[in-house]
Amino acid sequence: KGFAAMRAIVATKIGKSIPDALNALEVRTLPIPANPAPDEVVVKVKVAALNFFDGLILINKYQQKFEPPFVPGTEFSGIVQCVGSAVSALKVGDRVCGFGKGALSEYTTATEQSLWRMPANMSFEHGAAFVCTYGTSYMALVQRANIQPEHTVLITAASGGVGTACVQICKAMQCKQIIGCVGSAYKQRIATECGCDLAINYKQSPKWSAVLKEKKIKIDVFADIVGGDSFDQGLKVMNAFGKAIVIGFAGGKIQKIEANRVLLKNIDIIGVAWGATQMYDMESYRRSVSDALHMYEEGKLNPVIHKQYDLNINMIKQSYMDLMGRKSVGKLLINIDANQTQSKL
Repeated sequence: KGFAAMRAIVATKIGKSIPDALNALEVRTLPIPANPAPDEVVVKVKVAALNFFDGLILINKYQQKFEPPFVPGTEFSGIVQCVGSAVSALKVGDRVCGFGKGALSEYTTATEQSLWRMPANMSFEHGAAFVCTYGTSYMALVQRANIQPEHTVLITAASGGVGTACVQICKAMQCKQIIGCVGSAYKQRIATECGCDLAINYKQSPKWSAVLKEKKIKIDVFADIVGGDSFDQGLKVMNAFGKAIVIGFAGGKIQKIEANRVLLKNIDIIGVAWGATQMYDMESYRRSVSDALHMYEEGKLNPVIHKQYDLNINMIKQSYMDLMGRKSVGKLLINIDANQTQSKL
């Protein structure tokens, strides 16, 4: 092998804007991590996935701060190369998906608690696209809101990564009616293909809550990923004793919640910060993914992959522009291993 080196994307500074941050990305040759901490493993990365927060990290708008230079990207799938002395659940050769320290590199390290073994019928593409979106959605809908077959569920940003996962989980749980809110005709089609009974284009119907009122549709569980006006509109069409889940603020505005509506209709407001859950309740955090992986194994879930890019600087920059410009549906993937081609197990 010569010397043990790997290619990695490195963020050399925090950007004032996304284009500024992308100009500061470089491809570098770094040493392959060799001595994992007792609770860590080294993984040969096959495929990495981008999440909205990966873009926020580059411009310092995410809760967790990163000091440059750092390798961006957090979510991936790959093969365990070596394990720390205290690791018990994983072994060399295991196919895993999850989170680690910098996914946009050929090798990365991750704690045992942030990795899951992939089912035998799962491709590396689906593995990379799975953990964050399906873990979040499963925790929100099943563990916290306790969705039932008699429920009508409303999902905003229903064509995005978390949105499509929410729709599919509601479908798998046989919810009575699934309504998605999206921003284009193309996204309506994606939401419908995932299982929405009704997909509303908010660009065509900015006051979409009026559309639901007209159709006399009342919402039992409301999964909101957008925030701001979207949350306010969803709250207007809630059923008595409904549950409104705050998952994110992808629209850029944090809503002030109208507490009078919450009181008059006996509504539960549920906050779901999926990643932070591991600090308080590791068991629920681990189970949100392992239970969802079990649903995948049974053929009930199918991650939506919008586009795949290769590990070169121009394609990486394009992937972030697509992600942050709201051009994508489902997940964006980066093929880290040059031998990794689409749908190959």
